[in-house]
Amino acid sequence: MIRAVWSGRRGLRYTGKHYTLQGLHGGPMPAHAIGIWVGAVGERMLHLTGRLADGWAAPIVSYLPCERWGWAQEVIDNAACEAGRESSEVVRIANIVGTIANHGGSTHLHGSAPLEGTSTYWTQMLVSLALELRFDALVFWPQEMSREQVERFAHEIAPAVREAVENAEA
Repeated sequence: MIRAVWSGRRGLRYTGKHYTLQGLHGGPMPAHAIGIWVGAVGERMLHLTGRLADGWAAPIVSYLPCERWGWAQEVIDNAACEAGRESSEVVRIANIVGTIANHGGSTHLHGSAPLEGTSTYWTQMLVSLALELRFDALVFWPQEMSREQVERFAHEIAPAVREAVENAEA
């Protein structure tokens, strides 16, 4: 229904299980494509994401612990395949909460704990998320918002992750 409304067509009709359109005039048509993104955690919604959505924004770890991200990716991939889509048609974003510190971090992401460690540690973890769990984009959510945290991420981590991923894919 959403895609139909964005189409700019007139006299839209749709009869579904929960909603019906009868003669709705869509529009105005967006100037560019607008994707439909889902921030699902449950199996049914992850399956729907794989079948229909343009993207999945992995919820922060307090809603979906990082150990379940691989499982969620598999559910999305399987649903996309069942729907005749390439799994790569669903763009994936990981939302990473944490603090860039001047001391080391644990050896892996775990549970719902925020990520904490040096720029090098952050780079290693994010490269792993990009290459092993196939996240297309990584969003930094500072545990405590500060200019210093954002600048460190932008200047120390993002370029290093980008370079490492590009080198690994080459």
